[in-house]
Amino acid sequence: MNHQKQPDPFGSIAFLIGQIYAQGAPVIPDLREWVDHEVNDHFNGFLGRFKGVHRFINRLMSEAEARRTAVLEGEGPVEWHLEDLEEVLGNRVDAELSRVPLPEGWEPEEKRKAIVKALNYVDRGGLSEQQRKYFHLECIAALSREKCAALMGGIAEGTVAVYASTSWKEMEENGEDIGAIAWFIQRIGGRCPREAPSDDFDESDTGD
Repeated sequence: MNHQKQPDPFGSIAFLIGQIYAQGAPVIPDLREWVDHEVNDHFNGFLGRFKGVHRFINRLMSEAEARRTAVLEGEGPVEWHLEDLEEVLGNRVDAELSRVPLPEGWEPEEKRKAIVKALNYVDRGGLSEQQRKYFHLECIAALSREKCAALMGGIAEGTVAVYASTSWKEMEENGEDIGAIAWFIQRIGGRCPREAPSDDFDESDTGD
């Protein structure tokens, strides 16, 4: 049955897409369309209204991982589906900057603009395609250098290290706020070869 699409005034669907995108290699086709359909189908359905949100999210995260695994274990070359980082992580930027005490001297709106600007530099021509793949794999999805190398066509781990070094160097030379983007990457659980400023935040205070 086709249900009327529900509005998403708080960006919950976009936030969920960002979570799923960052949990592994970017190889799931039509990710945004799939998540949007699943969310609306579930919560517009009669039973969906009575099921817990966390249970639904956990199920969707598991299904996404199964989809990703099927792609990676399939025959033939892997097709990449690199998403626009501002679109899939923009809500997460806002959430992280409002969720925790920031390093001394940081102004949230200024840092939000800096982080988004750096993400756009990665995706919109600032880096080469291989450097961009590296950034999505290691920095966003937190994959090891070994896994990055395998997914990037079986290149040497040393080559991935070169992509890492040159990517961050080029961002810095372009005037990107390296401290801000490194802080954000570490906040979302990514792997960052650059040191981020400490926010002196105790995860135990969240109650999660």
